[in-house]
Amino acid sequence: MSSYRHALLSALDALDSAFAAEPAFPVTGCTYCWADEHFAELSGPLAAISEETILGAAMEVSDHWSDFPRPYRRLTPLFVRRAVLGGEHGVPADVVACRLRQAGCLEWAPGLTDALWAVGVAWWRAVLHGEAGDACTEEVLSVLTVASGTVRPWLGIWAATRTPCADALLAQYIDHLPYSLSDLGDGWWDGPRHDPRREVAAWLLRDVRDRLGGLAPDVVRALNEVRCTF
Repeated sequence: MSSYRHALLSALDALDSAFAAEPAFPVTGCTYCWADEHFAELSGPLAAISEETILGAAMEVSDHWSDFPRPYRRLTPLFVRRAVLGGEHGVPADVVACRLRQAGCLEWAPGLTDALWAVGVAWWRAVLHGEAGDACTEEVLSVLTVASGTVRPWLGIWAATRTPCADALLAQYIDHLPYSLSDLGDGWWDGPRHDPRREVAAWLLRDVRDRLGGLAPDVVRALNEVRCTF
């Protein structure tokens, strides 16, 4: 196992430990979508919750819970592990990121936010070193931007990762324009000055342009339009 994959798994284990103190409590919500046995399951030990229920809870909209932030916070380690690792029991990472923000994850206790941040950093480094399975770079960047409320740290890590794999992912990111920028951050930003699309376009033109070779004029024009428009 590579060091980056190992670091990611260790960060997920640390996330479990950080959230272990979150107490169980009676979970209630929409009785049309959820039966009593589901609420009982979600109110009990995390290890006893079925994969089907985990997926359903991860995808459920916030207004279908009586107290949405509290159960989502308690279940966060289950959701994040499956969002990051994917596989047979994976859950959509973009949905989890949005639900985390709706649950107020940026205002949680420092021990929880620090553990979440560590998972994000470990996941991003694994992606940039080609050790995160079939994770899509632009999708992971968008998920991390939503969950953290900022794109800058993730761009900084990418800029500092000067490896053939990271360079190849940069070239791929450019090849996928405008898709790479179109849904970045999914609207989670505070005004146009903090629009992640604008920041990424400026970063590509300024900070890592030397790693991209000769950019085609239409690409430069498109990036400049994004940088000046949003």
